[in-house]
Amino acid sequence: MGKFAIAWMGFALVAACSYDASRLLRPAAESSIADGSSASTPGDGREDAAGKPYTRDANVANVRDAGIGENADAVRDSGRSSAHGSDADFGVSVVAGASTVATFGSGRGQGALTGYGQISLGVVDSVTSPTCNGMPIGGLSPSAPPVTFNSTCRPSAITWGATAGLCVSGTIPAWSTNRSYVDSMINWGILIGVAAREPVQAIGVSYSTMALTVSGWDAGPLLVVVHLADDPSNLTYCGWADPGEAVKLSTFNTECYFNSGKGLSDKDVDRIDKIGVQVPSSRSAITLTDFCLTKIEFAK
Repeated sequence: MGKFAIAWMGFALVAACSYDASRLLRPAAESSIADGSSASTPGDGREDAAGKPYTRDANVANVRDAGIGENADAVRDSGRSSAHGSDADFGVSVVAGASTVATFGSGRGQGALTGYGQISLGVVDSVTSPTCNGMPIGGLSPSAPPVTFNSTCRPSAITWGATAGLCVSGTIPAWSTNRSYVDSMINWGILIGVAAREPVQAIGVSYSTMALTVSGWDAGPLLVVVHLADDPSNLTYCGWADPGEAVKLSTFNTECYFNSGKGLSDKDVDRIDKIGVQVPSSRSAITLTDFCLTKIEFAK
């Protein structure tokens, strides 16, 4: 074993020992799980964060070395050129502040948000619907915290199972008995996200509150997540909210699992370019069946 490998293992051991995984614990409703994961072959549009063809087995082994970082958005969005269509190509007229309500149809936002919907999930989490051009969407392991919009499938390549809303069906395993730092990073849950515009750009409006309406969920608070234009792809702000609850954006921070970190400044709200709702992993396995993001309502 080379000196580099030994040094890397030493660093990983220190990180694992120093990380207090219990800080992430939160109660969740009991639910069952059916193992829907399987090995898969590359499909059109499926790629890891380094732009390489994706297979689930290879991704599980190599995701930490996949180059997930500031350029991941560029890699993932590289297929969303004029060939996939911009807002103008789809006949979408974007006027900042013209609408305070966003709904969703055919995988895109309508009204206040007009970008593509997307799906992000942990390495050991699985999604049966939607698909990436007919193939399962694979998971990724973010650095920290375990909240990310990174994905193995370009948003424009997603085949959504429902024409109304952004809907996902899948499974999130329960935490292992002896939960570790690695467990937290590979089993962080499933996120439904949407870009503010197409191509991805800032929303351009300084809202005060935001309320997300979902269906297919009655087990308590969810994570509401936002990303700011020009920030690293893995830097997000988040907060806990019940479905339909108007949550103040100024209460979001970069480490909402711990209710700490850098807070979201009012002056930066207009830089939001992605919004999502995440079902995080918990002590109990979770099965999602047609869990849908149906509406986002903003207020100044």
